[in-house]
Amino acid sequence: MKKIINLSDFGFNDPVGLPTRSLLNMEEKKKMTSIRESAKSYESPSTKNICELKSVNTEMDIREETFTTKDGENFTVNIITVDGEDYRIPNSVLKSLRDILEEKPDVTKFKVVKKGEGMQTSYTVVTLD
Repeated sequence: MKKIINLSDFGFNDPVGLPTRSLLNMEEKKKMTSIRESAKSYESPSTKNICELKSVNTEMDIREETFTTKDGENFTVNIITVDGEDYRIPNSVLKSLRDILEEKPDVTKFKVVKKGEGMQTSYTVVTLD
């Protein structure tokens, strides 16, 4: 059985009519799990790459974020957020898109194709309209 408490139970006036609260709601129990289960389900936070998207709208908001390497050096990355996920936009993609927009200013959608790995990575911007 839930016990309902009011401010008046403690000798206080309740001039604003604060909502009645249940002791059970005030004492929410948190779900406990083992370290083993937490470790199995752990996913480290990461930023995906824009080439993982099927289509990107040119009107999306972009932001810069600064990160620090293990050596203590700062670097800045361009990021967009799609459905709660962050995607990195390499500077070479922005440069290619700038060149495309100079020739075709009405482009609204594009995708990015990635080739290679590591220092040999190249990105190709493909317009979709």
